[in-house]
Amino acid sequence: MILLLTIGAASADTAERLTAAITTHVAQATATPAADVEVLHLGATWESCAQPERETLQVVARAGEDYLGPTDLRVTVLDGEQICASHSVKPRLARWVSLPVAAESAAPGSLIEATTKRTRLDATGSPPVRLEDGPFIALTTLRSGELITTARARPQPDADGGRPILVEIRKGTMTIRCDGVLVGDATIGQPARARCSTTGRVVLGTLTTPDHLVSGG
Repeated sequence: MILLLTIGAASADTAERLTAAITTHVAQATATPAADVEVLHLGATWESCAQPERETLQVVARAGEDYLGPTDLRVTVLDGEQICASHSVKPRLARWVSLPVAAESAAPGSLIEATTKRTRLDATGSPPVRLEDGPFIALTTLRSGELITTARARPQPDADGGRPILVEIRKGTMTIRCDGVLVGDATIGQPARARCSTTGRVVLGTLTTPDHLVSGG
């Protein structure tokens, strides 16, 4: 026998158990304390086992789920090893996390003084920056306490575009060097371009120091 009900005031016990199961799953999947997970909304037609007090709930998410805002979950209702029902559940979730925010206002193009703040996230959007990738330059005006996202800031480059640089082109046992100018901002260890002053040729390579670009191997 299977019982059909709607999650809501009339089935508070079921809603409470479903909320607890989802909270536990999200906490484990995101390495977040359960106390920092919020299930903001539940609404679903629900089939329960004949003896609901014996049932267990198994929660599974799609690959890549970030558990913020509307979330797609699959909840299987079990009585021991017997599957009573399987549901597609779409709760709205929020998590409390420490995120990078501006310690003070920053104008576009200026260096951001960053700190962290415990913030309640309940929707996805532009992802926050990682403080270990900083310091950061503001792309838009940031107010004090405002979340620093990848749409609002970029890492400060190790070398600015237009900087004089030594270009080293390696071809087997042969090495060619020329003085050049960096084309665009660049980060150490990342691809970068420089223009050789003698030939005008643009060379693609890797920035090894703020003053040195290596092309080839």
